[in-house]
Amino acid sequence: MTRNGDESLSLGERTARVQQCENADLLISIHTNASVSMKAQGIETFFYLHKSSPAHIRLGNDELIGSGILLNNTLDIQSKCLAECVHSELLQGATFRNPSVVDRGIKQEGAQLLLGVEIPAILVELGFLTHPVEGQLLAANEEYTDDLAWAVCLGIEKYFASKVA
Repeated sequence: MTRNGDESLSLGERTARVQQCENADLLISIHTNASVSMKAQGIETFFYLHKSSPAHIRLGNDELIGSGILLNNTLDIQSKCLAECVHSELLQGATFRNPSVVDRGIKQEGAQLLLGVEIPAILVELGFLTHPVEGQLLAANEEYTDDLAWAVCLGIEKYFASKVA
């Protein structure tokens, strides 16, 4: 874990803490989303495909373009599998209390937090705090957030049971 309480860390501080973690098997970064549009909603999961072009590197990573950060294909396959396992469980877990949950998909992105990590790594957006229904569930419904936390755990179990892990 990069923090134990409700403290604000810069992106650089979060990345540094992640890269300092020893003996970790996975990196799962959990977030909630926001948008200027109150219509934006849904769950999405990101993984970094190291073979993608520098054009895929986004989310505040201008300094990393052309840095030559490349890892092996096995790590890419493991990260993609982890994303698929966790994402599918999140959608299933969210549907019980939010039948209209939107699947925003699994996406390849070069989020700074995922770059340079030498273990399977994903970034999960649990939904939009700015959406009227989803935001209320995320902010005020403990059962819903417990369902999502449990879904992440089930996704991790599913990943470790796969032949890819």
